[in-house]
Amino acid sequence: MRIAAATPTYADAAPRVSVLMPVYNHEREVLKALASVASQRYGQLEVLMCDDASTDRSIDSVKGFLDEHPFLPAMLWQARTNKGPSRARNALVARARGEFVFFLDSDNGIFPTMIERLVATLDADPGASFAYAMEAVHTGGEPVELVSCRPWEPAELRRGNFLDVMSLIRREAFLGIGGFCEDIRLTHWEDYDLWCRFAEAGHRGVLRPEILATYRRSLHSRDGFGQVDNTAVLSFIKERSPTLFAGSGPSRAAL
Repeated sequence: MRIAAATPTYADAAPRVSVLMPVYNHEREVLKALASVASQRYGQLEVLMCDDASTDRSIDSVKGFLDEHPFLPAMLWQARTNKGPSRARNALVARARGEFVFFLDSDNGIFPTMIERLVATLDADPGASFAYAMEAVHTGGEPVELVSCRPWEPAELRRGNFLDVMSLIRREAFLGIGGFCEDIRLTHWEDYDLWCRFAEAGHRGVLRPEILATYRRSLHSRDGFGQVDNTAVLSFIKERSPTLFAGSGPSRAAL
């Protein structure tokens, strides 16, 4: 990856939270996502982005936003070829300076208090490895459901994923389980595998029972993969988290 842009405040920032955003062909949506980060009440953060070889004007949109928001500590990298979200996220974690990492997809958004409240949640519970809040799913501009609205319960992962990736995670814990799996067999299933491996390693998450984010579901979103035969990929996920799935029944995808 090469550095494509940076704000003047990036070099001297001392963040506790690194907001990590892979960007791929979201030239309009990414501006809303970035605006939601810039509006955060929590000040000790940085924004790290990787344009994953977009074919639209996503990188120009991000550069323009950074030019207009020099107060936001931010760095943009550009990949030469598209590698997918797992590699992009792992590469950004390797460059993160915060003790916490927060994954934000470039077509979603967070409320101004989200990071502040998730940091407070983890500060109050040092035994938890990650914290998350409820997300309102919108389709065509209308709210349709909530996701990430159930308390952390590892056994429920045997039935399917119930937790979006938009969470605040202790960077050390994330690195300890090996980050996102970059195997192409898990394309679109990376989040589910991540939470299974957190559970497998005995980590604990905590729900902040508030709606603090929006998830925009569209034809461009990475949803809908549950319509295909998932037998092979579920077998692979179970092999990677054998203790979690010991004695479990059939799985299904919930996100």
